[in-house]
Amino acid sequence: MGRRKHYLVVDGYNMINYWEQLKNILTYSLEDARQALIRMIQSYAKVKNYDAIVVFDAYNNDEMVKVEELSGIKVVYSGKNQTADTYIEKFLYDLSPVHEVTVATSDFMLQRMVVSAGGNRMSARELEKEIEFSISSNMKKIKMESEADKNHLFKSIDRDTIEKLKKITTDPDHE
Repeated sequence: MGRRKHYLVVDGYNMINYWEQLKNILTYSLEDARQALIRMIQSYAKVKNYDAIVVFDAYNNDEMVKVEELSGIKVVYSGKNQTADTYIEKFLYDLSPVHEVTVATSDFMLQRMVVSAGGNRMSARELEKEIEFSISSNMKKIKMESEADKNHLFKSIDRDTIEKLKKITTDPDHE
């Protein structure tokens, strides 16, 4: 049996229409707003070790479902006569109960369906805050590790070498 996965399924346009940062981008470009959301979900999924799927509603198109793999996450455009909600619902019901699923949406009906199917729901606002917290925590961790590496290197150099390095960096005539 395969490993237990945690899926994060994101109702893409729902996030774009709720997050101020994305709504601002949306005023000049839908494609840029989608790409910004995708980049945020990529970073968040990597930090949390989630298998992420961002679903965009393409209900009025004449194509079948379109799925792209972008830097570790799936981006799905629902197909002809299919909404993002129905795609997410089908995904939930087709998924093995071994896996855990969290669906991020502020659509109340979709949230109810997710909970009744045994999944977890997260509002657009909750996901936005989670991402902000996760990214800032990760940046702090990276900074602390970087500082620790610097201190470790300094501690491993003997006194003589430190003095020579100081002289090289402060003496303009030294060659």
